[in-house]
Amino acid sequence: MRKIILHVYILSIILIILPPFYLLPIRSLFFTSYTVVSFLLVFLFIYFHLENDRFIKPDMTVFLISLYLFAVSFSVINVINISSFFSLLKNIYLGVIVFFVSRHLLDKKGPFSLIIKAVYISTILNCFYQAVIFFRIEPLFSFLNTGLYDRFVDYVLLQADNGKYFGEIYNFSFIPIFFYGMFHSNKKSVQVVSFLLITLLVYFSLVSGYRTIALVAFFGVLSSTIVHYGRKFIRSFLLILVIYFILYLFSQITNPISVIERFSLSEQGDVSTLVTRLELWKKSFNVGLSSPISGVGLGNFYDYSPTKKARGLLLSSSESKWSELASTQSHNIFFSAFAETGLLGLIALSILIVYFFLIDSHSLRGNNTLSKYVICCFWSLFIYSLFNPTVVLQYVGLFWLMRAAISRFQEGRHCKVI
Repeated sequence: MRKIILHVYILSIILIILPPFYLLPIRSLFFTSYTVVSFLLVFLFIYFHLENDRFIKPDMTVFLISLYLFAVSFSVINVINISSFFSLLKNIYLGVIVFFVSRHLLDKKGPFSLIIKAVYISTILNCFYQAVIFFRIEPLFSFLNTGLYDRFVDYVLLQADNGKYFGEIYNFSFIPIFFYGMFHSNKKSVQVVSFLLITLLVYFSLVSGYRTIALVAFFGVLSSTIVHYGRKFIRSFLLILVIYFILYLFSQITNPISVIERFSLSEQGDVSTLVTRLELWKKSFNVGLSSPISGVGLGNFYDYSPTKKARGLLLSSSESKWSELASTQSHNIFFSAFAETGLLGLIALSILIVYFFLIDSHSLRGNNTLSKYVICCFWSLFIYSLFNPTVVLQYVGLFWLMRAAISRFQEGRHCKVI
């Protein structure tokens, strides 16, 4: 029975990482992979709770998570859009379920190995799909989009119309895991696949059009190099810069407007997106001030925004649609917390993040090699949340999966699994 439960868990993790898709030829949210993974996670949580009364062991992490859950739940008192509130609340609770289920299961070498294999498989599949989108490979382009969740496909195509790609793919945060595979695996095949995935992800980050994705990828590469080489990382870092330059030159062939140009702020559009973020952060602060204790409610920032427009994204221009879509979120995890959950949520979240930072700083001085690379993965993912919305199950699930793995490593679990 435990083997079946383990495979259900691994399937859940893979479904979280992959884009949402329809399981049946019925185009309804209820029949998507994300709906199925929600039921699977709840089932696992109930199963382990019934199996073991001490499934959730009280400690500081559990206390801080409980504090955070109370803060976000309490924000219900001011909500206008109740459906948006429960949609986000569901994702947050499912993410926490991922943490508890993962921490319970990751007590043996087997589950760790399976999770890393799931990361490799899902990254290969995601890279394949994104390559099909980027190069518009027909008929695969139309065929794959037919099976994916409509709203996800609409978002991906809207990105492409605005010269942006890979926006809802979080595999860039896995780069440190692939460095671990390249440096520490005894299998030549794993080393080769790891190197190819790193190269592909760095290339995709350069042509993505997203500065945040480029930062996530670069942080993953830099932190992994520091972890592996220690004080001797500078020589290797120079080699990394050379590799980046070569990939940049190649990216100019396939997409002349790379993310490097966006960092240079040479185009008005590149400046305006930064200005828009600053305006959103200011707006979030002002919205938070309207209800400073409990916030306006999860998912209700747009409803309380003074510049709210009609919902539906029915504007004809793709740039207008993109602008309106961007205005629905704060694009920063802390500003979003203050606006939607008030000081209660902001303080609870800040304490949680600071706590993670302190224990990770201590772990980086330890001897558990894999733990160091997973910590790099977590903070790579966290960088994304400083400049983008983090309300989807994919992000929240990976956030808590990584924390569960790090928590187990801090208990002295498994230094080598591939």
